[in-house]
Amino acid sequence: MHPKRGSFARPSASYAKLVAHYLGLQLGKHETRSDWLQRPQSNKQISYACEDVAYLRSIWERQSKPFWQRKTLDEMSREEWESLCDGCGRCCVIKLADEDTGEAFPTSVVCRLFNLDTCRCTRYAERHRLVPDCVRLDSETVREYDWLPGSCAYRRLAEGRGLAWWHPLVSGDAQTVIDAGISVYGNVIPEPAVHPDEPLDQYVVRWVHEP
Repeated sequence: MHPKRGSFARPSASYAKLVAHYLGLQLGKHETRSDWLQRPQSNKQISYACEDVAYLRSIWERQSKPFWQRKTLDEMSREEWESLCDGCGRCCVIKLADEDTGEAFPTSVVCRLFNLDTCRCTRYAERHRLVPDCVRLDSETVREYDWLPGSCAYRRLAEGRGLAWWHPLVSGDAQTVIDAGISVYGNVIPEPAVHPDEPLDQYVVRWVHEP
């Protein structure tokens, strides 16, 4: 999973650029080249100097927030985007779609590349080549996939709900995803364990919790 657009580049350490980026304000440069050694300084210079520190606290407050609170999904770097995945494994369960309504129903069967112990893909970098219908999630499709669970970090952020307490980026512990009942750990079987002639609809599950 990765952002649709290129990685967001943080502006250079220019105060004016920081103010423009975080606050959407444009600072004037009219006194930049004036004589700052003169005494007394003019009222315009004093006002200009005051403006130079007026927004420092607001900028600090924004920069001190974790990236998922101060960046949109489009703005995140690849590393930040990937870290949003909580490892619940729900994207990896095989889903059946209702032919009439298109509604997706999760099963307790997971992709053949899924590691039951780590709840991670064993061939993540090659997944789309090995499994052509593997989910391609980006900052645009996350808003289109209505089957994404309500617990999904990407969906939560796209809907402005923030990360839940059990997300590893918040709790600092991957175990909380399991403790909160979000992970598929212990509730799924690998795709190769299902006989080819066995209908998957008997594996449709209702244990998926929607926080």
